[in-house]
Amino acid sequence: MEKVLNAIREFYKENGYDYIKPIYINSLVEMTKEETIEIVKELKDKEYIAEISWRDENKCKFYLNDFGKQKILGI
Repeated sequence: MEKVLNAIREFYKENGYDYIKPIYINSLVEMTKEETIEIVKELKDKEYIAEISWRDENKCKFYLNDFGKQKILGI
């Protein structure tokens, strides 16, 4: 999980904290389908994600909501 959170932080640092397009979690960190499902579930349970969409069996895109940005990015 920490690897994913660090990748999300780096992504927003590079692309701007007001970035509004969906992020493909699998493009940030290489993971198995099971790992992706587990991490997305945890982010959703913590209410960090505003919207989730599965592109296919292995690719998931998501938006961080304001609460998620506050908790993950510290903004």
